[in-house]
Amino acid sequence: MSKLCRIVYCSRSLLTGSRADIELGIRKILATARLNNRAARLTGALTFTDSCFAQVLEGSLDDLASVFAKIRRDPRHT
Repeated sequence: MSKLCRIVYCSRSLLTGSRADIELGIRKILATARLNNRAARLTGALTFTDSCFAQVLEGSLDDLASVFAKIRRDPRHT
């Protein structure tokens, strides 16, 4: 069994549009994250304020590294 590791990060949202557009964008992010995280054997939590995301992800180092590389390339935040 591999060692449990954790990544915690905050980022600035680049989502634009009306409040409804932004909420829809966040719902899409959550739906995708739930599927991808389950497939990668990760658990965690995502929170959002008016302009920022904060996320905690837990799993094996290899699984975390793969998913976090995708997160870092996501153009919806910086």
